[in-house]
Amino acid sequence: MKDFLISAPFGNYITHNKCTSVYGTYTLYKRGTLMTRLYRAVRTIRPTKNGWVNNIGLQNPGIKSLKRFDPEKIYSITAIQPEEWDEMINYISENITVELNLSCPNIEQKTEINDNQVINYINRFPVVIFKLSPTREIYNQADRLVGLGAKYLHIANTLPTSRGGESGKR
Repeated sequence: MKDFLISAPFGNYITHNKCTSVYGTYTLYKRGTLMTRLYRAVRTIRPTKNGWVNNIGLQNPGIKSLKRFDPEKIYSITAIQPEEWDEMINYISENITVELNLSCPNIEQKTEINDNQVINYINRFPVVIFKLSPTREIYNQADRLVGLGAKYLHIANTLPTSRGGESGKR
């Protein structure tokens, strides 16, 4: 992994030889067709006064669509239902870096992961990054995850707005 990361969704479309791209965020099951995903990406990723807004809503082909994994990339994943974490772990190659997105603002339900699931991911993969929203609840989340063995936290996720998740100055 290189020192600089290009986060999802931008990592899906942009690569640079001095950066590691974060691919995803993948869910267990497909969400939207290819045309829907492209349309939502083009339609909703917009510059704003404060940075960028996206409202892609986790449109993706599903983790099962990947036939091979590139160890030079990071794969961002999330579960819509808590039990999906247990199923998803079996579809991912053990030699890659994963980012567990626990904070997508573009879906209604909050993504939950239990302590055993956190430990299973930490024990299976060489590097596990936990992506959290920079909100007040982050302190309790970070304490819990670090207490379970987490070494990497990504705390610069998007904030919810009426137009979608906002990244940038705020």
